Amino acid sequence: MFPWPRHGRTLDAAFRHIREAGGVRLPCTDARKHVCSLACQTYGFHALRRAYVTLNADSMPAPVLQRKMRHKSFQTTLRYIELADKMKKATEQVYVPEFLKKQTAS
Repeated sequence: MFPWPRHGRTLDAAFRHIREAGGVRLPCTDARKHVCSLACQTYGFHALRRAYVTLNADSMPAPVLQRKMRHKSFQTTLRYIELADKMKKATEQVYVPEFLKKQTAS
């Protein structure tokens, strides 16, 4: 999905610089289980792959997603799609006040 002609560590470093420049900091979800580090507070590169499937699972056939994600196993792609479905269901249950909902022209 994201071809990179250099060593994987250089991609991670480039992505880290982008996150830092953007001031991205997340709360650690496992703070009670370990000593937190900078890695706990930032999105990893892998989050982009999950987001890609989440945004495209409804509009792209699973075999196409598998090819684009370069998964060897179709089961891996299905796990991503299942996670996307769970995320969609969770976001549909979030309360949004009427005044924040998109107005449609009549």
